[in-house]
Amino acid sequence: MNSFLDIKGPLSFFTPLVILMVLIILIEAIVMMFFKLNRFAKALGDSTIVNIASVLIIILVIGILADIEVGTVDALLILTGTGLFLLTFLGESLVLKLLNKNIPWSRIISASAVMNLLTYILLYFYYISSFNP
Repeated sequence: MNSFLDIKGPLSFFTPLVILMVLIILIEAIVMMFFKLNRFAKALGDSTIVNIASVLIIILVIGILADIEVGTVDALLILTGTGLFLLTFLGESLVLKLLNKNIPWSRIISASAVMNLLTYILLYFYYISSFNP
């Protein structure tokens, strides 16, 4: 029986994304600890804030790119992926520096690069696994 309260569809879409976001936040917090930016509790909070900023950047860029026509879907994915990586890297670096003013830029940029690289690798594997029958 179908009803307007049936939420199976939206849950099956959003649940993996929430799990993925939690995993990304944990991985990035561990990277922050590895680079000695913070202890785990503060790194977890910083990672959450940084990832919220990244999601907002991604939403903004995708909203802008929705109006731009590119030759092929593959070209759009490559341009979007590369551009989003650079923008989220810069955005996360800036937010991390604002949250940790006493830490040198070199450590912030190094940590942010590793965090984003691991995140995009994870997102790539999620993308290919979710659209592969």
